[in-house]
Amino acid sequence: MKQKLLFVVAMLFGAFCAAIAAPTYCLTNSYGEQTNLTVTGKSGNTYTLSGFIDYSIYGGTIWPCTGVYNTGTRTLKYKGTNPSPDGCTMWASNVTFIYTVTGAASISGTFSNDCGNSESLSASAVKGSCGFTPLYLKEGEIGGTGTNKSVRSQLPVPQGINIEEMFRTIEISMAPNPASSSTRIKVAVAAATKLNINIYDQNGTLVKSITNANVNEGSHQFIWNLQNNAGIRVKNGYYIVKIISDDEIETRSLMVTE
Repeated sequence: MKQKLLFVVAMLFGAFCAAIAAPTYCLTNSYGEQTNLTVTGKSGNTYTLSGFIDYSIYGGTIWPCTGVYNTGTRTLKYKGTNPSPDGCTMWASNVTFIYTVTGAASISGTFSNDCGNSESLSASAVKGSCGFTPLYLKEGEIGGTGTNKSVRSQLPVPQGINIEEMFRTIEISMAPNPASSSTRIKVAVAAATKLNINIYDQNGTLVKSITNANVNEGSHQFIWNLQNNAGIRVKNGYYIVKIISDDEIETRSLMVTE
């Protein structure tokens, strides 16, 4: 009995750890509606998402939703499904959002539902789950993006963060920078990956190959002694550190001084 209990606890703990490891963010659109989205998988440039939309502020319910985010096109698309459809008497059966992400406060797109309603709107995102703060509508205004009829004034969206940051799988730091004798490049990866680090001059010419190897999940550090591949110290100036993993490409600037 004790062993069985420990097994159940271990399983629950593992599920909990997996849950908190998945990136989650809250999207608030210009109608004041909030969508809670969690990353559930990845294939190439496309991340799969799942979550829910809060329509309780309009007298509705919480709608589950699924979608995708493509880091190449910066397109966020997801569809919410009404758990209690009423044939457009009051509510739609589904609503689809398509956004283009161009910055922290620049998420714009459209919504459309199966009742024939559609309109442009904007949004912003923050890390973590939504608080679902109640929104008080102005007198005479009704509905939302999932309702049969909407008479709403759009609101300024709150300041958010760049959604691209949510999907980064590597973290990078370099110190010292500027560097006079050497610099330490620290790279933390969320999963095992092939890691390639190269140094380029301002003309894009390869100066130094730091590593090209498979690494495990966790933090890794590499020292560059400011020498090129021939063992000669590089000239003073700016250099580009290019880090490539299986999932992304990152660059950082490094200043070399006396």
